[in-house]
Amino acid sequence: MPSFRGYPLASRCLLLCFFVLTDAAAVGPLLAAETDDLRARFSIEGPPAWEEYRNYVEQLQGTVNDSGSRGDKSSSVRFEYKSKQNCKIFINQEEFPGSIGQVHGFNTKYRFTLTRKSAEGGWVLQSLQQGNMGYTPKEWAEWLTPLRAHIFLWSGIELPLLIKQPTFRVVHAYVVREGDANLVAIDFDNTHAIDSAPDCLIQSGSLLLDPDRFWTLRRCLLHHKYSDVGDLTLKIEYVAKDPSAKYPIPKRMSAIHVPKDPKAEKSIVDHVWEFDLREAARPPADTEFTLSAFGLPEPVGVTWEKPRSRTWIWLLVGAVSAALLAFVFRRLKRRHGMALTK
Repeated sequence: MPSFRGYPLASRCLLLCFFVLTDAAAVGPLLAAETDDLRARFSIEGPPAWEEYRNYVEQLQGTVNDSGSRGDKSSSVRFEYKSKQNCKIFINQEEFPGSIGQVHGFNTKYRFTLTRKSAEGGWVLQSLQQGNMGYTPKEWAEWLTPLRAHIFLWSGIELPLLIKQPTFRVVHAYVVREGDANLVAIDFDNTHAIDSAPDCLIQSGSLLLDPDRFWTLRRCLLHHKYSDVGDLTLKIEYVAKDPSAKYPIPKRMSAIHVPKDPKAEKSIVDHVWEFDLREAARPPADTEFTLSAFGLPEPVGVTWEKPRSRTWIWLLVGAVSAALLAFVFRRLKRRHGMALTK
């Protein structure tokens, strides 16, 4: 923009307004093009990015605490995850007296399910299938959902599933600057959605995503239609353990449902997930994914190789340390003798 020095104040104001308006007119088509570009990037880059991110977080280890309330009722559940190649353990335990716990696991030799009637009770074998069957993502989807918090919306719906719905349409896409990050806001419409769970449908909303970190969610505002309680607005905030990391590991996720009808206060749902997840420094031993790890006998005919003893390593370290100490003491003794002869 040119300098207006030397012009009277009134003239400067008029000229400034003129240039602002002409600049805005010139930038308008550019912003429209940028919006179209963001829409294309979201639809093209999003799905493969979410798939890569999902594969990463499903290997994390640690715990998730889910506490929620609805009206005067509250609940609390603790999830625990342990994972390595061809082995996985998922534990969920309700956190109240007389609560039920479950273990779903598999290793290279069998798959099993355990249950218990209280957090202090012993585990009981519910099912066992021998063979190296692994698992399928669809089969474990419900149990692994907390790990995928940064691409999760609600009621089993994740970002990949939302944008695949035939009624999903991006209305606006624009850049939002937060701190040092250029985020992308997506306003969408999904009216008349038909989902596999018709009791809860996402009708419209806004998503705030980080395109530099696998298009993961920072915040979202969703408008739901429930068959039992009517229309609700859902607000979710996502906090990463390290927002600058390549793969965002979830730290906290909070969600609140607000009913459109103010009389439906008992329909307000408030949820908070607290995460303590990490990459394993080294994979857990195979024996940590077995029945014996939960105090139960192994299936007939199943044996596990015992970890090799590392005693020889410590003996070697001790021998090297003793040799070094002997060498040092000899040098010190020789120097002391030479000093006495002088």
